[in-house]
Amino acid sequence: MANEKLKAVFLAAGLGTRLMPLTDNLPKALVPVGDTTLLERLTMQCEQVGIEEIVVVTGYCAEKVEDWKANRTGPATIHTVHNPEFDVINNAHSLWIAHHHIGSSSFIKFDGDLMLHTGILQKLVDAPYKNAVVYDNSAPLADEEMKLQFNAEGRVTALGKWLNPGDCQGEAMGIEKIHADDAKTLFHTIKTMVREEGNVDAYYEDAYHRMIPDGFEMYGVSTDGLACTEVDTPEDLARAEEILASFSD
Repeated sequence: MANEKLKAVFLAAGLGTRLMPLTDNLPKALVPVGDTTLLERLTMQCEQVGIEEIVVVTGYCAEKVEDWKANRTGPATIHTVHNPEFDVINNAHSLWIAHHHIGSSSFIKFDGDLMLHTGILQKLVDAPYKNAVVYDNSAPLADEEMKLQFNAEGRVTALGKWLNPGDCQGEAMGIEKIHADDAKTLFHTIKTMVREEGNVDAYYEDAYHRMIPDGFEMYGVSTDGLACTEVDTPEDLARAEEILASFSD
């Protein structure tokens, strides 16, 4: 799997209300941490591990992302696709919107508000699994976290916020590798959940969970102590600044 050509998908459509007023006129993905933005850092990290094509799903303040794209000079090819319903439908729909640009490729999906060590991404790229999810088990779990369970072989058996924290082995960090063989089923599952069943609150993880009983195999890839955090609140932003200061890459 490490030698397969991967695309990347960044979900960057959300409102970022908990970071306001910093995000009054700026999407979360363009919040600066240190001397660069979350979006630019993720893009550079993808370039470092050999990903050459990136799809950014926009929503709130989409024009700011378009400006970033127009002014960027790095080697990756950047596509943007707009989710006009970013404020009324959850993130599963944002992932589905990217399917035309993903085509028949395998891809890595990132939440656009992540700060992570490049070593985590390299581990995911190198992992021998067709489908994999990055997880962390260094902190106690609560109801808010996107939790996962897996068996003795490391295969994910359940994934969702609704799981009992005491029955779970870690938190899904918002980064997954999806093989081309399973992408079509994933997008069909999301479309069924959101458009046919009307579940506008669906997370993309809900689609993964629904696919598991039908043979979808996804394995966990641990952060192994390498730093990874979402930037959703001022406290998260302060932690991201601390993480950046600790990086040596």
